[in-house]
Amino acid sequence: MRPFSIFALSSALLSLASLSALLMHSSGASAGRQEAQAAGLEDLLKTAAGHYQEGDYLSAHREYQRASQYRMNPRQRSWLVLRTADALWRIPGEDAALTSQRRRSARRSLEALIETLDLRQGDILSQAHLALGELLSQADWEQAQSHYRQAARWNSGNGGSIP
Repeated sequence: MRPFSIFALSSALLSLASLSALLMHSSGASAGRQEAQAAGLEDLLKTAAGHYQEGDYLSAHREYQRASQYRMNPRQRSWLVLRTADALWRIPGEDAALTSQRRRSARRSLEALIETLDLRQGDILSQAHLALGELLSQADWEQAQSHYRQAARWNSGNGGSIP
C-alpha cells in the first residue's frame, strides 16, 4: 500500500459522500432501466472509491474508466473526469516515461475540466484545483500554491473547508 497525502484522503472521503448525491440525478429512458443503470454505476464507483482509499490507483482508474461508459448527467460526468484524472497521475510506475505521460495526461484533463466548470459545480471545481495542485506540487510549488488558493477561496466562500 502506498501512503497518500491528506489531500488525497480528504478528496476520497468527500468523493464517497458526494457519490450518493450525484447518483440521485441520473437520467434514463425508463425508470427500470434507469435504476439498473444507476445500480451498476454506483457499484463501479463504490469499488473505484474503495481502491482509491486503499492507494490502489491503477484499479481505481480502471473502474472509473469502466464507469465512463454509462449514461450520466453533466455533473456526474465532470465528477468522473476529476476522479479518473486524479487516480491516473497517482498510479505508481517503474517506467519514468510512462509516469511522465500519465502526469501530463492527468494535468491536461484537470486543466480542461477547470476551464469548463462554473460556480454551480464549485465543489467539483474546488476538488479539481486540489488534485491539480497536488499533482503540480511535486514539480512546481508556485503553480501548486495557486491551485490550492483557488480551492481554498471557493471553500471559504461557501462555509466549507478544503475537502
